[in-house]
Amino acid sequence: MLVVVRLRPAGGEPASAGFLAGARDLLAVLAARPGWRSGRIGRAVDDGSLWVLVTEWDDLGAYRRALGSDDVRMRTPLLAAAVDEPTAYAVLAAAGLGAPHWPGLDTGPDTGPDTGPDTGPGTGPALTGGAG
Repeated sequence: MLVVVRLRPAGGEPASAGFLAGARDLLAVLAARPGWRSGRIGRAVDDGSLWVLVTEWDDLGAYRRALGSDDVRMRTPLLAAAVDEPTAYAVLAAAGLGAPHWPGLDTGPDTGPDTGPDTGPGTGPALTGGAG
């Protein structure tokens, strides 16, 4: 499950330094939740007031349970900066960065070795697909 949350903090670009600290804190709290896979914080190159929080989860339930946890709800002011749009996406294909293998939903042959201990069997440079 891929979650993409675009954030536009109140106060625009001048508020960004404090916002980054809060976003890092939120990322650390999310990383401690069951079902967490990875996360990143980014800032738009052409618009310094627009941020993105990208996380990956085992499934939609893990993501929703994480949002309902007390630790995450305490960071609601930061999440209030979220742009009102869909955020959760089913992964249908992936390549690189240790892309996981979803049996039965391959879009191409597996042509490479495993890329790491937590990527699972069948990963490599080939394009893989899934509903993860």
